[in-house]
Amino acid sequence: MPLNPEDDDVVLTGGVRVARMCAGLEPAVFLMHLGSAAAILRASILEAGIFPEAAQRAVEAFEAGARKEWLRIGGSTRSATWGTA
Repeated sequence: MPLNPEDDDVVLTGGVRVARMCAGLEPAVFLMHLGSAAAILRASILEAGIFPEAAQRAVEAFEAGARKEWLRIGGSTRSATWGTA
């Protein structure tokens, strides 16, 4: 499915998939991977000519999906500080 940064569900689902791929990693490593994936997503969207505001919304939805899924699959055994990773 092609990425449409205007569709929060698409990028949110991408974030969920990243969290699932990172299952079992330590929180700091997960945050590092999430930060890298978000940076790649942002750069790719901007390179495609999408407005910066739309790119930011897409990245925020992506990160929200990843963080929510990470907490869901990790349960109370995971603790991470959501910062600027």
